[in-house]
Amino acid sequence: MKTMILKASTLLAFTFLVALAGCESKQATSESHKEHEEETEGVVFLDKNQRDAINLQMGTLQKRNMSSIIKCTGELEVAPNDQAHVTAYVGGNVKSIQVFEGDRVKKGQILAQLEHPDIITLQQEYINAYNSWKYMQKEFARQKELFDNNVGSGKNFQRVEADYQSALSTYEGLKLSLKMLGLNTKLIEKGIIQQSLAVLSPISGYVSKINISLGSYIDARSEMFSIINNDKMHADLEVYEQDIARVKVGQTVLLKVANRNGEELKATIFAIAREFKKENKTVQVHAQISPMPTDLITGSYVEAYIQVGDTEMLAIPQTAIVSDGGKEYLFVYDPLATKKIKNASHQEGEAHEHEEGDEEQHKEGLRAYKMVEIITGIQNDGYSQVTLVDSLSTDAQIVITGAYYLLSDLQKSEAAHSH
Repeated sequence: MKTMILKASTLLAFTFLVALAGCESKQATSESHKEHEEETEGVVFLDKNQRDAINLQMGTLQKRNMSSIIKCTGELEVAPNDQAHVTAYVGGNVKSIQVFEGDRVKKGQILAQLEHPDIITLQQEYINAYNSWKYMQKEFARQKELFDNNVGSGKNFQRVEADYQSALSTYEGLKLSLKMLGLNTKLIEKGIIQQSLAVLSPISGYVSKINISLGSYIDARSEMFSIINNDKMHADLEVYEQDIARVKVGQTVLLKVANRNGEELKATIFAIAREFKKENKTVQVHAQISPMPTDLITGSYVEAYIQVGDTEMLAIPQTAIVSDGGKEYLFVYDPLATKKIKNASHQEGEAHEHEEGDEEQHKEGLRAYKMVEIITGIQNDGYSQVTLVDSLSTDAQIVITGAYYLLSDLQKSEAAHSH
């Protein structure tokens, strides 16, 4: 009986030890698996074929002379001489409109026709003034000749001279007025009255606004058209007072226009205002765009980066930088993870001696690349300033081309593990 109890106790103890060993084994396996996941988090493994397929190229972080910049904003504008607000010098009714908004016009081109009795009356007054001047011109010449020959009195000559000067002044004044209106004074002097007045474009450019309609009455102060010449557009930038001391004429500016999908335009500062705007304590800086695109729109919002000097700083080609979750990263060759995967591959190969040799060779070619967080800064000439969140060795190998594919592979792997 004692023997049976002893055997049962021994069996129970053995069963407990086996169960305990199994639990320890499972716990060790779980901890090992967890440790492996932590080690490989943010790490991508690529074999040689994969590296060749994406043309993976490596490089190192280097110090480059990067231009220090001042960030600011502004708008695209044209010079005062390149914009015109067209008005009529006299009131009239709109007889015809000969352009549309967006039309390209040349200086002197007819924009509209006005008609009004006052326009005819003005021409009649000019004809009368012209005839009076012609008569007084002859009378003045006759009286001068008599006075010079001591035949006429000086009093008559002075009166005629005064009348002549008055007639000449009235004639010249009306002539200038008609020329400003664009009316042909030569025809009017022959008695040919022009019934309508042509409104002409004062500059070449594009019609940006039309404020009239057929039949409407327009007075002399009403703006009829707006014309803008975009050929010499520039950027008006708002620079804060703490930065203005570093801004100089001739400095290069990189512009990003809101409606051009992030395309950068180059400009050069040509003028700096000499007073602060009271409402926001900024100084207006003018920068000429060159080369000038043909499809820019006046008033467009711009972001500007004024290059104020060169400073040596850590930089990397922009092709090496990827974005994920609102942060920016580099991929760096990880020799430790590469060594571990090679050792694991070697042990697996020993356990499966009968597997094909090409698969073993495939695993031997694996390399590990770890994603490293960075903060970017100044960008120019295809390079970006880089600040490392965690330190790297000076000879760390950085993925220069192909980083986007590594990020995609990493995201796919993380998505698979989450399921």
